[in-house]
Amino acid sequence: MDVRALDIALLQAVNGFAGRWPLLDLVMTKVVALYSVKTLPLVLCIVWLWFLADDEDAQARRRNRIASALLGMFLALVVSRVMQNLMPHLPRPMHTAGLDLITPIGASMDELQGWSSFPSDHAAMSLAISYGIWRESRKLGILAFAWAILVICLPRVYSGFHFPSDLIAGGLIGVACVYLVTRLVPRPLNLRLPLQNRPYGQSIFYTATFAILFWIATMFGDVRSISKGLFEVAALGEVQYEESEPEPEPGQGFAAVAPLDAS
Repeated sequence: MDVRALDIALLQAVNGFAGRWPLLDLVMTKVVALYSVKTLPLVLCIVWLWFLADDEDAQARRRNRIASALLGMFLALVVSRVMQNLMPHLPRPMHTAGLDLITPIGASMDELQGWSSFPSDHAAMSLAISYGIWRESRKLGILAFAWAILVICLPRVYSGFHFPSDLIAGGLIGVACVYLVTRLVPRPLNLRLPLQNRPYGQSIFYTATFAILFWIATMFGDVRSISKGLFEVAALGEVQYEESEPEPEPGQGFAAVAPLDAS
């Protein structure tokens, strides 16, 4: 069996559970799409490690490593987005003819039209963060990796948004970028030294940090959408607008929650 055939076989095996149990479809397509479910726990791990009690020198070294990991995560996002935009377009599995995928109950085949599948920036970001956490705490890192794989990556195969190879490639990009940046920029927090001697220096630093953590928790959704639009304008001369989600009817609850976002 060649790599492509194995990729498709794994995709169909995971997607084969779709459409059988409405509750499972609800969890895999709606619940885990909520940022408070899929990415906020990883961000909370970062906050926990940042404020973990320790002696001053050890805490400073740990915070520098965390900051380096976050820079690596951002690089992974940039690399994955550039690859999606510049490499030959690979349709999402749900839009690839001949795969006979099952659409989960409540999902739409029209989602993510025009978004290339390879590589997954969801996988790049989540596994980059998980690797950064693992570098500081093996136990917490294992939990972070498990969360990223089972809660963030697996549902994207289940729903037909990604081939398994998209996620593997994205994950490798994420881990490689964090590893590279932590070697090249081991003490990024030294760059904020000028702030320490200025009025409100700490306030400025932590306000900016809060904004960055918010963007991470929302997986830079606005940034990714804007970058995709700018690329389309530059390359195609027009923006391929996606249809907006209809307003939920009263009483629909989770059935009307927005779908998994693109990556």
